[in-house]
Amino acid sequence: MSEREVDSLYFSVKGNPRLLPELEVLEGPIYLLKALMPIRRISKITIFQWLGYYSHVEEFLASMKLAMVPITRLGFIDDVPVGTGWIGIGWIGITKRLQSTPAFSTLKELRVVKLFRMAVYNRPKIGDVFPSNPPFDFLHFDALERFEFTHNTGVRHAPPPANVDKWLIFHQMHRLTAWRELSPSLHTVLLWGSVIS
Repeated sequence: MSEREVDSLYFSVKGNPRLLPELEVLEGPIYLLKALMPIRRISKITIFQWLGYYSHVEEFLASMKLAMVPITRLGFIDDVPVGTGWIGIGWIGITKRLQSTPAFSTLKELRVVKLFRMAVYNRPKIGDVFPSNPPFDFLHFDALERFEFTHNTGVRHAPPPANVDKWLIFHQMHRLTAWRELSPSLHTVLLWGSVIS
């Protein structure tokens, strides 16, 4: 859907209260979400990211403050290629900035699916996925109950569980209690299918 088509949809929805009146879940590019969140009762959103999405981030964050209902579930389908310097930065950056919006106290679920375009024998590096240090400093939310990260190539191509464990131990995040220091309500954390307990 092009930005022009989104504009057309926006004016149609805004001008006709009977069009999509029950819309609660919306998945799409960030410019679609930012257009419809302030005019429909959307509480669950999934952002499709790609190179160039960042030109709409400011408007998206502003629309979060104007949402008709609290945002309780946020997902990212991250299609930013490895090697561009943007992997991880986009969704982590947006998530950090959500802490200055009402989502800080309403967001209950955060799910990230990273699309890797690589040979199935080539596993993604953990540091490519969580490039910030400390790696989970974006998870400061009052009501967050669930955080999940996975990628499209499936668990069988995920980093080996032993590597994930070592990495979590290095960052002192191998116990759920450490995650709760960031978000006290967290009760479910899944990384590549592994449950943090």
